[in-house]
Amino acid sequence: MQQNEFFTRLDSIKWTNWLLFSIWVVLCLMALFFNGTCDEGDSTEHYLFAHYAFLHPENFVNHWAKPVYMWFAAPAAQFGFAGIKLLNVTYLSLHLAFLVKIARRFETGNYWILPVLGVLAPMNLTHTLSGLTEPTFAFWITGGIALLVYDRKFWGYLVLSFLPMIRPEGLIIFCVLGVYMAFARDLKYLPLLAVGHLVVGLTGYWKYHDVLWTITGTPYATFQAIGERGTWYAFIERMPFLVGWAISLLLLFGLIDGFLRLMVNNQWLKSRKAMQETFLIFGFMLSFFIAHSIFFYNGWFTSLGLLRNFLCIMPLMVFIAYRGFLRVGAWLPKNVPQTAVAGGLMGTLALSMFLHRTFRYDLFLNSAQISMRNAAKDLKQRLPDLHQRNFYFSSVDVALSFNLDPFDRFTCREPYRLNTGEPVPNGSLVIWEDKFMPHEGQTSLDQLQNDKRLFLLGEYRMKDKRYNGDRSVYAFEVRNQPDSISDYHKWMCTLRYDSISKAQNVVEIAGKRAAQVDQPHEYGPELDFGLASFPPGSVVEVSFNCYSKMPGKSITPSLVISHDNMRRNISWRGRPFADPNWPAEQWQTVRLIDTLPQKLEGDFDKLKMYIWNPSPNAVYIDQFRVRYLSDK
Repeated sequence: MQQNEFFTRLDSIKWTNWLLFSIWVVLCLMALFFNGTCDEGDSTEHYLFAHYAFLHPENFVNHWAKPVYMWFAAPAAQFGFAGIKLLNVTYLSLHLAFLVKIARRFETGNYWILPVLGVLAPMNLTHTLSGLTEPTFAFWITGGIALLVYDRKFWGYLVLSFLPMIRPEGLIIFCVLGVYMAFARDLKYLPLLAVGHLVVGLTGYWKYHDVLWTITGTPYATFQAIGERGTWYAFIERMPFLVGWAISLLLLFGLIDGFLRLMVNNQWLKSRKAMQETFLIFGFMLSFFIAHSIFFYNGWFTSLGLLRNFLCIMPLMVFIAYRGFLRVGAWLPKNVPQTAVAGGLMGTLALSMFLHRTFRYDLFLNSAQISMRNAAKDLKQRLPDLHQRNFYFSSVDVALSFNLDPFDRFTCREPYRLNTGEPVPNGSLVIWEDKFMPHEGQTSLDQLQNDKRLFLLGEYRMKDKRYNGDRSVYAFEVRNQPDSISDYHKWMCTLRYDSISKAQNVVEIAGKRAAQVDQPHEYGPELDFGLASFPPGSVVEVSFNCYSKMPGKSITPSLVISHDNMRRNISWRGRPFADPNWPAEQWQTVRLIDTLPQKLEGDFDKLKMYIWNPSPNAVYIDQFRVRYLSDK
């Protein structure tokens, strides 16, 4: 039996188009009525990047957020998480339609099998109903391939040039695409592959002042492992979890079919269609698979061995599995009832899908997310001024549950700052959950429970069979902090000398307890805080009381403002503040206005402020404080 004769009664493009439309409608309904986010981490964070992009335009040119993804995701995300899921559902439906177009160009027949395989691949279904970037990549690469196989070369290469701006794996595709262009004698189009980098580079020039920021600033160009390495066969072993064991077998048959059909006797060189299928389908898929296996095995390019990355090439895997099914169909006797085979196919695929995925955790809120929303609901009722508080958390689901802007670094702070010496405003809330806070947040529950600054507001638990226990959320409130007050967005920290030891040259002088700063002890006690908590260029007020036994014209103290991060000192400057007209032996109040740095190197940037006096004529400093006034 010839491959294109199988299921002839179903082999109608009209039937296939109705199937595609039905899949889109059903998935749209699932996006609207199923409240899941697919996972608690990247899916939610990508949504938040998109949702707040118009408030924080730098999100549009953030490497991790993926610039081209953001162009379309940001408008969709304004309609909530359902909006981003509807966008991804549309991407899936379109890439399945593109696959049908490609199959029609190759005249393979039985096109209805493609959407069936696409929607019944377990992770393709569940992870489409998310905020992840992989569906965008899958749509984009399939559209580019469809243009090329229909000889729309200019537009095909132009579209594919943007792949690395959606996900860095686009550079893997570029390697194979370049070889294809050489064999297809299309090298005159090679400059088009630079268009994506240049267009996106220009859109981010206002922030990075470098057209090549997409290359020079990429965070993925590292050979240093950031997690556990895997075996070379890790993805082969886990393939059934991605597409189910039935499609895995069809994928294997498809690869064998491709080798026999295209490579034996050099058939791939004898026609343009065969060459296109060899490079644009099999070549793209295998290069992606082999590259990720190598990266995970060696720990290169921040690889974490995420199986969902293969959703990027899911359309190619579906097409190869479709080829495998056609090969199996060609082996069947002609007298086998087509309806029986069709029913057997659908039943086997459905069984395979449901055996390998726990849909309850992907399509609906999981136990951790429900616990977090219970916490948010409870605290909103108990604390009317909840959105005037500062929050310390690690899981982005906190921002989603409490309706917080996570890019407002003043309101939303990293939990490690609790233990850096940075003042913590009274009334701040610390939200601990059991997945991200102990690891990324570097904060254990015991640390918070033993922190005398914190008061437990509530504990929220829900059983989770997948974790063999409870998923827990704890909410703490900062109380009784005399050195820090919070009044809406006016934040103040005060360096008090009552708790500073004599070794730091704190003395009683003119009725006050103050720090003595002079040549033997030229650096006064310092205040420091994390800069990522504040918008760049924000206005701050530094104030303190100063006393000297000498008149102002005889003293030369300076306020030092030092900008540091974990690697180096970025800037250091001193501001002399003594007035020559100050009389001796009188307390003077100093008030200085300054601005925070315009540009940070990372979330760990800190600002230190202290008094420097290298003169033997001592000054005495009391009530040294820094107050955040406003944005620039």
